[in-house]
Amino acid sequence: MRCQAGGGQVTLRPMADNDDARPRATLLLTRPRAMSERFAAEVAERDLPVDIVIVPLMEIVATDAPPSLTADTGVIFTSSQAVARAGPGDGRRAWCVGARTTEAARTAGFDAVLAGACADVLVAQLLQERPSGPLVHLRGRHQRGDVAARLCDAGLQVTSHVLYDQVEVPPGAAFTTALRHSPLWVPLFSPRSAELFAAAARERWTPAPDDAIVALSAAVMAGVPPEWAEKTEVIEHPDGPSMLDAIARRIYP
Repeated sequence: MRCQAGGGQVTLRPMADNDDARPRATLLLTRPRAMSERFAAEVAERDLPVDIVIVPLMEIVATDAPPSLTADTGVIFTSSQAVARAGPGDGRRAWCVGARTTEAARTAGFDAVLAGACADVLVAQLLQERPSGPLVHLRGRHQRGDVAARLCDAGLQVTSHVLYDQVEVPPGAAFTTALRHSPLWVPLFSPRSAELFAAAARERWTPAPDDAIVALSAAVMAGVPPEWAEKTEVIEHPDGPSMLDAIARRIYP
């Protein structure tokens, strides 16, 4: 595998013995650049013969500082972006969504526990555990499923605090050009990503027969326009390795 990088595109070229008669697919990555580049590196590690175009449609911007917390306050994290802006954990208990967020919280010094791969599972676990102290959900401005409100409705002491915003980046010429590639596969990792991709592509993209959207979850798929539903696959588990598996199955059915 040879890897060439330039501008917004990372081209992963297979060796000759991997070539076949099928056209090479293009992955269009629209997450913030650092997150897209990390996923591109994971694709390269799996030796998947695809071309990658990175065109971020949002960027992460810090908003409020972390709140002052009492000693008995636990923390809820549903993204690693919140962990990065939460300050030192100092051994504070944190319930986290996803292995990556959990590992980031542990590295930051939190007593972090993996509470499932999605917000629904986290809510169910906290309702089963019913921590006695207050909780705060440190999060981004855009969210689905309102974790704090659901837990409050069930009798827990929960507030939420916004640490960052997922700000829209207008699509440029590189985005329009990428939409002309076929097969084009678009991994979408969050409802916000789906919302922004739909807004940017709806008037620019008519999916070809082999084009596809690969959604991390049903909540992500809910942001995809109905006319693209037949082109959308929801992966088995809402995590990065499962997204890579889904892409690999498209290359090697």
